[in-house]
Amino acid sequence: MNGKQFRVLAVLTAVSGFLGGAVSNLALRGAPALAQGGGAVHETVRARRFELVDNRGETRAMLATWDYNTLGLFLVDAAGKRRAELTTRDDGGSSLSLFDTGGGRRVLLGTKAGGFPHLALFDAAGKTRASLVIEADESPVLYTSDAQGTTRARIGRTTSLQANGTFLTTPESTITLYDGDGAIEWQAP
Repeated sequence: MNGKQFRVLAVLTAVSGFLGGAVSNLALRGAPALAQGGGAVHETVRARRFELVDNRGETRAMLATWDYNTLGLFLVDAAGKRRAELTTRDDGGSSLSLFDTGGGRRVLLGTKAGGFPHLALFDAAGKTRASLVIEADESPVLYTSDAQGTTRARIGRTTSLQANGTFLTTPESTITLYDGDGAIEWQAP
């Protein structure tokens, strides 16, 4: 191949490469991804995480899965602080948590792994101050706690081991008051 033939071949290669790229770009171009697809409804959309953003592009809500196959819907305020969470877990538990303006959990409503419901109220320091649970025997129990998280009162059935090795179960209407060390101060009936 002489120099003239080589130059013609180089020019033809460049032109054909340019034309081939232009034609493939036009022929194989995909449609742009748009939030509003002209009313199109898709049968299934699969992802591990969806985010809803405000007009500034800040995430305000998220639907996501993470470790241990926990699924959650998370809502945040304009400052980016958690305000609400709705979660489910593979162990059968689920919960709804509400947070204060500082991002601290203040209310937890949920079910434990066995399906037993519970409601917990927290102080600003994150300590449980009151809780209502349904125990495994289906009896309701209301607890109140001090600022250190120590149970100070309980309304509901109690079962305790007696000195003689037997168990004593009180009725559901039992009111028990505890001292700061957890010892019973007063109980009725």
